Amino acid sequence: MKPSPWIRLMVVGTLALSPVLTAQSQAALPSRSSTTSARVIVKYRSPIGTTTALSATHRTTSLGLRLGRSLMGGATIAPQTQVVHAHGVDSQTLARELAADPQVEYAEPDQRRRAHAIPNDSFYANGQTLAGIPAKGQWYLRAPAAPALAAINAEPAWALSTGNANVVVAVLDSGIVGSHPDLLNKLVAGRDFISDPFIANDGNGWDADATDAGDWLTAAEISAHNMTSNDPCWGMDATFVADSSWHGTQVAGLIGAATNNASGMASVGQNVRIMPLRVLGKCGGWDSDIIAAMRWSVGLSVSDPVTSAALPLNPNKAHVINLSLGGPGLCSNTYNQAMAEIRATGAVVVASAGNDGLAVNSPANCPGVIAVGGLDHSGTKGDMSSLGPEITVSAPMGDCPGNTAPCGYPILSTSNPGTTTPLAYAANPTAAQSASYFTSDGTLVSNVSRGTSFSAPMVAGTVGLLLSINPALTPDQIKRILQGTSRPFPAVSTAATLGGCAVPPTPSAITVASQANCHCNGDTCGTGMLDVGQAINALPSGLVFAQIDNIPAVLTTNSPIQVRGSAFRASTNGAASSAAVGCYQWSINTYGQNVASFVSASNTATPTINLWSLGRFSLTLSTFSDPQCLVPLAQTHEVLTVSATGSNTGGGTGGGTTPPPSTGPSTPPSTANSNGGLALDGLTLALFGLGLLGHGLRRRRSRHDPVKPMR
Repeated sequence: MKPSPWIRLMVVGTLALSPVLTAQSQAALPSRSSTTSARVIVKYRSPIGTTTALSATHRTTSLGLRLGRSLMGGATIAPQTQVVHAHGVDSQTLARELAADPQVEYAEPDQRRRAHAIPNDSFYANGQTLAGIPAKGQWYLRAPAAPALAAINAEPAWALSTGNANVVVAVLDSGIVGSHPDLLNKLVAGRDFISDPFIANDGNGWDADATDAGDWLTAAEISAHNMTSNDPCWGMDATFVADSSWHGTQVAGLIGAATNNASGMASVGQNVRIMPLRVLGKCGGWDSDIIAAMRWSVGLSVSDPVTSAALPLNPNKAHVINLSLGGPGLCSNTYNQAMAEIRATGAVVVASAGNDGLAVNSPANCPGVIAVGGLDHSGTKGDMSSLGPEITVSAPMGDCPGNTAPCGYPILSTSNPGTTTPLAYAANPTAAQSASYFTSDGTLVSNVSRGTSFSAPMVAGTVGLLLSINPALTPDQIKRILQGTSRPFPAVSTAATLGGCAVPPTPSAITVASQANCHCNGDTCGTGMLDVGQAINALPSGLVFAQIDNIPAVLTTNSPIQVRGSAFRASTNGAASSAAVGCYQWSINTYGQNVASFVSASNTATPTINLWSLGRFSLTLSTFSDPQCLVPLAQTHEVLTVSATGSNTGGGTGGGTTPPPSTGPSTPPSTANSNGGLALDGLTLALFGLGLLGHGLRRRRSRHDPVKPMR
């Protein structure tokens, strides 16, 4: 299967991108330096002349007069090619202005190049020999190379930015063991939002201590808290008996563990800081606690559930929220409202898709959330990863070929050697002790990190890097950048034994077959594989991305909507500028259901869509730079859910009372898994059951990783 021409075009346009700034030169959020200068390479349409220096100076002066700017000529680096300098304007803007001059063939920013930054952390490199540490080290951060094609290519990004300590990523999870050597001095104050003392396992409810107290489970505890559907362990049995997971500590390490400290691991976000918010414990956590923690993290008001007194507002507002948790079902009204309020603050929400091999879990399937699917090392869908059109991009989730120790491609991260309560870290650990402070390859202990829980923090760390460079980026723009710079999924060999991933129904019923490993496509695993280097380097290169706006918060049947398409140019400084679009092409995929259709022309900037029935559909916008739709500019898509029922009157522009015939995808649908999917076995049913039986606001959520150790 050939990759989409849109994605191929983006990859070609970004492979050569490079850094122009360092993390040390970045100002603290949210302010930026007002001193701006430009350095642009210009190629003229005619030769500069025989007396090169004088001719070049004359040309620069004439060019500046026509442009209305004071330009300074630099070196002549090739025939008809010169460096031009200016103050009071950035390089991207000046390059666009110069390129519009009739005597200029092209103009582009003169960018600074650096060696790709390779961390000196001891467990980063390939060829690890310490017992328990994965032999391939942190394979998932390095450049993609067969067979590890899903690696996220972080090194080119670190050459541009190693993160800003003023960027805060909230980790809503089981809490964090903050004394870990790679997490010391990396945390900002968080809170414990677990209201049930049994789940919290620390003797009380909400408090200001977000330390992970341990979430181990015994058979006796499960039995005692499994009497009714409102009990925290309802639906669980003895197969859930487990040691403490230290799940939040693992997630935090991937986002922001101390890096380049000559020990331990490297993280995606490096210098970003972590806000621990404890929402998961024994048997999971409740939506009401999770939503309260989300709101508090971004500075919204929250009241204590016992005293009803307002909590002090968070003084360190989060810029990014990571949710490595969830459960089956549609996005609830409560989550939908919370996400809208959080996005209005400018915060970005990243969530793991789920581990049941079925439809994307909630809250990852909520509008505006960056949902992250899981890949095995080769770039196929991870065996447990949930899937569907709601996924934005996919990232490595860890996989153990053969399901035996040592695990071939686990996700190494920070952890704790305690099986119940956390153990203290030694001040001067031995090599064996150091190894026990991280997740392993399964040879010594069974704390192998696999699951979409570990895909999401790679994306959250990437968002932290983007905001470290340009804090003015909006949640929507960040989502488009991640989509537009993702790498195509590996081409499917004609000898491949796996089938293509298929779009699952939503919400998936217990009778639906879970899909194991399969070949990804844009309808099941997002636009492609996360590429951190290409995403970060899109900013200084001024890449153009398509945008879909004017989407109502709630979509109602028989209420037409008029969406708006546009394009923006990424930037390292300030708000993104708009990019000219010459032609628009829209398409709808309803996945075989009569959900929505165009009731106006679909080649305008603002088409009208009627919503015929409840359900989901994807909306794709393709933009072109010319009126004839011949020169592709950028492409994007959004998944919309019609969740409210309106009157069947056909009101609104172009509405009607009769839906059109069912429409399918604009490209051929994916084939089903050649194995017909995997039937739900006991473990998968158990994972699925973690989120099934709560009700309403008290619905229980679980972490998105295997609840049983690898054997």
